[in-house]
Amino acid sequence: MANTAATQAPIGGGQTLNADAARYWLALVGRVKAEFGHTIIATEGTRVYARQKYLWDGYRAGRVDPSTGRRFNPAWPPDSPLAYHLSGRAVDVGSGVGYLATAASRAFYARAGQYGFRPTVAGEPWHFEWRREWVGISLETAAVVKQVITAISVGEEMIHLKGSAARGEALIGAGYYHSLTPEEASQVGLVADRAVDLRGNDRAYDLIRAMVTRPTA
Repeated sequence: MANTAATQAPIGGGQTLNADAARYWLALVGRVKAEFGHTIIATEGTRVYARQKYLWDGYRAGRVDPSTGRRFNPAWPPDSPLAYHLSGRAVDVGSGVGYLATAASRAFYARAGQYGFRPTVAGEPWHFEWRREWVGISLETAAVVKQVITAISVGEEMIHLKGSAARGEALIGAGYYHSLTPEEASQVGLVADRAVDLRGNDRAYDLIRAMVTRPTA
């Protein structure tokens, strides 16, 4: 077999993906839920060899798929290196994704590429593949951005503190202080309208940080 599964991890609904892809999938759908309010599910992730062969045979023979009542969609032969479902690096997305008129689809498409997922099959806009070299955000930064969005969505105040180049940027909330890395700062900037921007000189920056991080009695 030319494309076999490595370590797998669950992504919900009884589906799995390659462990690395799964971590980014969970971060992606968490971001879409927090930012846009849409729940995204996977209808099919990793496939076993027999499943891929069944789909290939059905497509090649022009048969009707009994599960849909329509002809089988195109599928790669199970021994093809392009059959990425076998290695858990391809996922078919549900929740209306691929039908561009839906809000869920627009939300998913808006963020998927940053997390390493791209639609790669013409005529199947619900089919996405994941590659590490496509990833544009670290999981650590994704977690920070999600935390900001989630906190603000439930009414918590969040301040985006900006200092000089020597101080950098930070996020401040109720009992919360986090110094932002350059990558985190650039991503938080994408949702800056959700936080209160506060810019000051180094003295003001240090004073605010001291007030926030000061232990309480």
